[in-house]
Amino acid sequence: MRLLFLDCSSGIAGDMFLASLLDLGVPLSYVEEGLRSLELSEDWSLELIETRRRGISAKQLLVTVQGQAADEPRHPQEHHHQHDHHGHEHPHDEPRGRHRDPRDHGHHGHHQGAQHHHPHDHDGAPHRPYRAIKELIARSPLPDGARQRALRVFAELARAEGAVHGVDPEDVHFHEVGSTDAIIDIVGVALALEWLGVEAVEASPLHLGSGFVTAQHGRLPVPAPATLRLIQGFPAYQTDIRGELVTPTGAALVRALCRRVGPMPLMQVERVGSGAGSKEFPIPNILRAILGEPIDAGPAPWAGAPDPSQDVGFATDEVVELAANVDDMSPQLLAALIDSLLQAGALDVWVAPVTMKKGRPGHVIHVLAPPDAYRQVAGRLFEESTTLGLRYQVHRRLMLHRAWIDVETPAGPVRVKIGRAAGKVWNIAPEYEDCLKAARASGIPLKRVMAEAQKAAMEKLEATDAP
Repeated sequence: MRLLFLDCSSGIAGDMFLASLLDLGVPLSYVEEGLRSLELSEDWSLELIETRRRGISAKQLLVTVQGQAADEPRHPQEHHHQHDHHGHEHPHDEPRGRHRDPRDHGHHGHHQGAQHHHPHDHDGAPHRPYRAIKELIARSPLPDGARQRALRVFAELARAEGAVHGVDPEDVHFHEVGSTDAIIDIVGVALALEWLGVEAVEASPLHLGSGFVTAQHGRLPVPAPATLRLIQGFPAYQTDIRGELVTPTGAALVRALCRRVGPMPLMQVERVGSGAGSKEFPIPNILRAILGEPIDAGPAPWAGAPDPSQDVGFATDEVVELAANVDDMSPQLLAALIDSLLQAGALDVWVAPVTMKKGRPGHVIHVLAPPDAYRQVAGRLFEESTTLGLRYQVHRRLMLHRAWIDVETPAGPVRVKIGRAAGKVWNIAPEYEDCLKAARASGIPLKRVMAEAQKAAMEKLEATDAP
């Protein structure tokens, strides 16, 4: 299993995470191509440079959004929190004996080192609601793994911000330019993990920094409220380093992607990538991404057995199946639980009726989750069901390689998922939501839209594969 371990001894921010993965060898052009497929409305650009922090070389990612350098060097504590979903900016205070940089009053702070933007403001600037970001990513042509990872990160970020401000996560609004910066960080990390073939992510205990920030309603301690919610259940610590070392975006990435936060496991190290924040601290402001293989004292799964993917060209991966028995939940709660588990990162959820002890009717809730998300999914299952315990096991899967194509139907454009293996097409599946939307807009029956999409996909594939 390909494992990525994050050394967060200097904290973590989104751009530092992405820079560390680029330093591991992910081509910047690959990340840029994936981000361009989102067709963001704002102009943006990326540049990767060599830098040093306390004499240690690292890569730093420079992001420009709408002509402004998001990672322009700023004062150590000079970044903004927006603590209301209608959004005012609240500039942080600076360390004692220092003066605020008068240049730093904008809305474009990048998540790195000790400066970043929290996602809401009141200033009348354009906003991008969480539901729009979710739709943008869900409908994108990103690889499936990258899309699901990015959706999980934004879901955790929206849940935390919503909890802090007392609003539904769906009603959280992100400043338009600030959200582009966050999208670049989060989707960029998801793409880079996909390119590296990372199957599991772990992180060291989180170094949070210390001090206070000044917000509209007074002085607030580090870590910020959203960050503190996101790291609940994780080992974390503070030192005399003054500054915010773990940003909300960094915390959301850890929350959504890491299966464990703790000491570095026994592993065979393949290589190390270092991503720098823009600020100089008394310690190297660097996130180290350590890539390798975990060393297990026991036999590896299927030890000595042939890998079927080598024979038939299937894709393979591992998933964790969670299962829980309940006999005291209403059907309404079960329906809501399914949606919530999928939002938390579950790959699939199904509920089966069973007869339990004393002849009681009950249900078994089954959940499939990626290895790097099963703990979060398990937490959601405990939180939103009545179960007091669950069981889990790891399964190895064979899968078709998946890709999307766009086709035109009498009802409008529809995406179709193509499943391939061994050089041939095995399955063609029109996207249900696309077909339903087109059917409702055109008045054409859904079954006809799906049939037309299937036919158009077959014709397009035949034309493409023709000699």
